[in-house]
Amino acid sequence: MPYSLPTQFPLSEWEATKITLHLFLQIIGKIRLQLHPKRNHWWHVTFFLTPSGLTTGAIPFADKLFAIHFDFLSHQLLIETNQNEHKKISLENLSVSDF
Repeated sequence: MPYSLPTQFPLSEWEATKITLHLFLQIIGKIRLQLHPKRNHWWHVTFFLTPSGLTTGAIPFADKLFAIHFDFLSHQLLIETNQNEHKKISLENLSVSDF
C-alpha cells in the first residue's frame, strides 16, 4: 500500500518540534558557515536532502573532512569524518541547550 501524506499538517501539534529543529539547524549551519569555503549566494551554508533527513555535505577542517547528518528516521545526529571517525547523538528529548 503506497504511503500518502496528510493534506494538512496541524501546526499546533508539532510547533515545539519545528522550533527545536529550526534551532538545531541554525547551530549546525553556523558551524558550516564558519568552516566551509565561501561561495556565491551563500550556497556554502545550505543543507542537502538525504533519504533519511538532511546533511551539511563535506566540510573541510584542518587536514580532514567531516559531515553532519540529521537522520530523522532514527532521531540521531551523525558526525563522520573521511578518516572513518563517527559520533552519534540521540536527538530524542534533547533540549536546544543540551544540543
